[in-house]
Amino acid sequence: MERLLQAASAGDIKTLRDRAILSFSFRGLRVSELVQINRDQLISKGRNLASGAKETKIRIVFISDTAKKALERYLEKRIDIDPALFVRFSKNKNFREETKRLTSRSIQRIVKLYAAKAGNR
Repeated sequence: MERLLQAASAGDIKTLRDRAILSFSFRGLRVSELVQINRDQLISKGRNLASGAKETKIRIVFISDTAKKALERYLEKRIDIDPALFVRFSKNKNFREETKRLTSRSIQRIVKLYAAKAGNR
């Protein structure tokens, strides 16, 4: 886990997003839940998360200090208004208008990329 996080150590917004995703990935969230999280689902004081794959079932996921810091750094850099917590940025530098929610497959690719960088195959 530590090697994965070290592999995502740059300060650009995509790497900050990826570090937050990697930090969340080991908190008991399914990838399908991770991609559905909206910013307004964060419980602001403790940065805990109300999550639920189904409308009727909501559970609280406690966020580690590492994940909290990664999430805060990522959200500080976000300038778009997309409600999704984790978004894909276009190659266009105009981040305000060109965001879309990440897919489950996108998350899998991100994890695979940093696993390779960390030396895990």
